[in-house]
Parts: sequence; C-alpha cells; structure tokens
Amino acid sequence: MKLKDLNMPVIQLAVDLTDMDQINELFYKLHPMPDRVIVEAGTPLIKKYGIDIVRKLKEISGGAFIVADLKTLDVGSLEVTIAAEGGADAAVVAGLAPVETIESFIKECRKRGLVSFVDNLGNTGFGPVLKKLENSPDVLVFHRGIDEEDGHRERVIENVSGPMRAIAGGLTANEITSIPGFDIYIVGRYVTNSSDPKGATISLLQALKNQR
Repeated sequence: MKLKDLNMPVIQLAVDLTDMDQINELFYKLHPMPDRVIVEAGTPLIKKYGIDIVRKLKEISGGAFIVADLKTLDVGSLEVTIAAEGGADAAVVAGLAPVETIESFIKECRKRGLVSFVDNLGNTGFGPVLKKLENSPDVLVFHRGIDEEDGHRERVIENVSGPMRAIAGGLTANEITSIPGFDIYIVGRYVTNSSDPKGATISLLQALKNQR
C-alpha cells in the first residue's frame, strides 16, 4: 500500500499500547481494517519490542500502511535503514533534531521508498527548518503531546505549505469535525481505549465526511 494511493484525508491509528494481548485484541476487533486507516507503531511500543513489532502490526492489521514513530534525533540515515529493514512504510524524525539529521533522514527515506514524517513535538517551528533543507519531507506533524494536553492546540499549528499536513494529540471525532485542512489525523486513545474500537474508528471516518 502507498500513502499517495489512499483517498485523503486519512486516519492514522497510533498504537502506543505495550501489552501484546491488548494489541492483538484491538486488531481482532478492528478486523477487517476500514478503508482510509493507516497504522502507527508508537514510540513506546517500538522501545519495548524493537523494530520487529512493525512486521507484527503489518501482519495482524491485514497489511496496513505502517508508520514507525522513531522520533529520530541523530543518525538519521541509520534509523531509516532500521525502519526499512523492519518493514515500515514510513518513519518519523523529530523536528528538534539537527537540520543535518533531518536532511539525511529524508534522503534515506527517498532512497528506500519510505514516506518521511517530521514531528514538531516540543513546539519546534517548521518554517526555519524547511528553509534550510535541500529536500522537503513528505509530511509535517503538528503535535501536541500527551503531557501538554492542557495547552491550546493552536499554538503547535503553523501556516506552512508544501508537504502533507498531519495533526496529533488527543483528537476525538467531534474535534476532527471542526478542524479541516489536514491530510492525516493521528488518533490513539480515542480508539485504543474504547470498548468498541471499530465503532470509534468508524466515527472518526464519519467526522472526516462531516468537516465544515
């Protein structure tokens, strides 16, 4: 599956669970995966199980597009190599990383056919970074972290153009309805903590249709 082949916008299901029984149950309840849903191997998940968890998610999701949320801060090309060899379709570099790291990350993603995400968690401004890069990333992630969810979402969003735009951080179906203009809506706990994850996912997809 290629990201460009999907009907945008899409929901990116962020799997930050670290218990394999819970993860297996989640994807059992989601089967078959609805259209316009891609899957993220969250940072805590990768830290616990290693990059091999990507292939596991690919298997139990029925071949979904998998984003490896590495939040790379150094050795950009090496971490992309690890993600690619682990079966990822995309990988994430931290916007806080040195420009040189982001550049090498993007170049290696292009070389290996991965989609490159740059995440502004920590309120990193994309504008100055994009001006310094020779190569543009595929996706910019405007990210309000779990530990900062009391803050206003608007402060992490910038008016920059070019790459695809993703938004993350405690999103719900109701909120998605009122914030159009993004290509990827990254949602975790709304689905993973739900007693009805399939129903929750369908409500997110319906919210995309109802955007105003």
